Amino acid sequence: MPFEPREKHWAWKGDDAGYGGLHLRVRRERGPASDYKCECGNQSQEWSRIAGRDGCDVQDYVAKCLFCHRAYDKSNGGTGSWPRGEGCWNSVLTADDVEDIRVRHGFFGEGSTAIAREYGVSKGAVDGVIHFRNWRHLNACEIGV
Repeated sequence: MPFEPREKHWAWKGDDAGYGGLHLRVRRERGPASDYKCECGNQSQEWSRIAGRDGCDVQDYVAKCLFCHRAYDKSNGGTGSWPRGEGCWNSVLTADDVEDIRVRHGFFGEGSTAIAREYGVSKGAVDGVIHFRNWRHLNACEIGV
């Protein structure tokens, strides 16, 4: 079967593409950001959308290192950091769940496998919560552990 142009593909969304689709388009057309140097001279790691542009054109992005990307986003009205906890698009757990998991494991010695099964997440996700690799921003003092 001959190759079809992207515009004719059934999943093509054009200007209605979401965040992931737009970044995928940039990577496909311009390569990985790591192929470029950041304006500070460090190795770039991410594609950053230029403020004020809609992001539909692959030239609406510039390759930046993590530090410069966060600083750029913050200077243009963003938070300058990734969403944490429940603000993360793929979060399954809530802050209350995290507190419960840490208490159940820390005070009652409940195993991470049983807890993971109950919350519908992996054992690794629960271990990450217990050992503060995930949900670090909720420290033991804040949640009363």
